[in-house]
Amino acid sequence: MKIIFLAWEYPGVNSIQGTALARRIGQLTIGLGQLHEIVVIHPNHKKETAKFIQETPNIKRIPIGYDIYEETKSSLIRKLETFFYMLTKGDRTSSWFNYIDDSVLKEFRNANLIVAFFTPRAPLYVANKLSKKYSIPWIADLQDPYFEGVENRILKLACKQWTSNLLKTAKAIVYVDPHWAKRDSYDLKRIITPIRHGVPDEVVNFAPAPPPVAEGLRLIYSGSLDPATQSPILFNSVVNQLINIPIELSLATNDSVLLHLNSFHWHKNFCIKHLGWLSKEKLHYNIAASHAILFLPWYSSSRIGIPSKFFEMMSWDKPILIAGPDAGSLKILLEEVGHKNVICDTPEKLNAAILKIAQNDYSDCFQIQNCTNQIFKESNLIMAYLNMINQIVAQ
Repeated sequence: MKIIFLAWEYPGVNSIQGTALARRIGQLTIGLGQLHEIVVIHPNHKKETAKFIQETPNIKRIPIGYDIYEETKSSLIRKLETFFYMLTKGDRTSSWFNYIDDSVLKEFRNANLIVAFFTPRAPLYVANKLSKKYSIPWIADLQDPYFEGVENRILKLACKQWTSNLLKTAKAIVYVDPHWAKRDSYDLKRIITPIRHGVPDEVVNFAPAPPPVAEGLRLIYSGSLDPATQSPILFNSVVNQLINIPIELSLATNDSVLLHLNSFHWHKNFCIKHLGWLSKEKLHYNIAASHAILFLPWYSSSRIGIPSKFFEMMSWDKPILIAGPDAGSLKILLEEVGHKNVICDTPEKLNAAILKIAQNDYSDCFQIQNCTNQIFKESNLIMAYLNMINQIVAQ
């Protein structure tokens, strides 16, 4: 059995890593052994014939050009083109299919199944085309709601129509978030199976222990930060009231997170230490040196869900301080795993949680050992996916 994972890689990135998609593929390939191939579409903005580059026995990349906006075009023309692409191909990324030759298509011909990952829409578009051409069944795995990146009301209607028509050929549709699955199932008139990201099976223990909190409170923030969906405002407001507690916040992030946090006023006893993107070993070293992990949930109703990073954090044997309002999905997850609600979404809750941490009390933080229900782990995800794959291939 040969299963192809079809994914998109943005220009300037050497490999799919550090993203929700990377974790999803990584989790699935554990259970498939040598039965899979990962085909990565890597755009290079040059209109040339596509050819496979064999990187490893299981990974192939297609460096291929695709149409991009020309600066000389007026905004009206660009809007009309966007609408045209939405109706015909989903978005511009799908146009690279025009440059694929037969030698590339033959690589897909003997596949038993294709799993296409969204975003963007190119993998879905290509999987649909290949399914029709070679009668290959395919699964659509959506890492975001189907209308991701579409703000205009008219474009959303066009997006809904395009997605609904395209997914008719998919044997199964998978979403990483149950809320998205329920809502979009109604929109698309299809059964959508929610399969969350799996929490790593192995709990990561950190050593050595951090210094006593009496010497100052050490927090660490890891990952990206989207100001449109995550807000440090509550954390900033509460911290600025705790002027007698020295707090150091380490950032294992890119420069944009540092710039955003530096745009806020902080009291003199608060210090930001920028570490940059870290290797796994260095990240774990800095987590060990911290008293707790700072996590900012998604608060916007336009982005109800849980960042994939949180599922990785759940396996870390380190308290997680959840600072800020949640749009709803995180509360549901805590209920699923049987953990008390530790979302500090008010100044009073967050203030109390930080004061407790300063006293070595982490009862207002998330800790995996406090979960009373079974946690959906990577091994569970693999089994759920393999069962679905076997059912589809057997048809």
